[in-house]
Amino acid sequence: MNAFPQFKVPSFDQFKVPGFDFSAVFDIQRRNVEAFTAASQTFAQGMQTVVQRQGEIARQSIEQFQGLMTNAKPTTAVEETLVKQTDLVKAAYEKNIANARELQDIVSKVTTEASDILSRRVVASLDEIKAVAQPKKVAERTVKAA
Repeated sequence: MNAFPQFKVPSFDQFKVPGFDFSAVFDIQRRNVEAFTAASQTFAQGMQTVVQRQGEIARQSIEQFQGLMTNAKPTTAVEETLVKQTDLVKAAYEKNIANARELQDIVSKVTTEASDILSRRVVASLDEIKAVAQPKKVAERTVKAA
């Protein structure tokens, strides 16, 4: 889907510069904006995944806490209660650490994907700018040689 249809900027026609292609520069910028849009969409979708997963984690944590309160009721043997409660807290802690790592992995993957889109575009854009600039230099050399 092209969010930026072809457009003409008639005001630049009056500033024609030999050997300089304004439409090529506009095309480069259009592709830059498209890449930025794609990176933004990738990032937004990834953050939406993070928010959804955080909601699931919150729901699971509430259920886990309710279970903890039910299963951690004191018994007549203090040692038994202490061991049981310690095991439940340890399991909850380990689950929370695993959830945090999962969220960290999702965020890391999303930011890597978005930055890769931008990085590829920057490299391509620089190559395109160089290509647009080169015909101008060739034309200048031709004029000087004549």
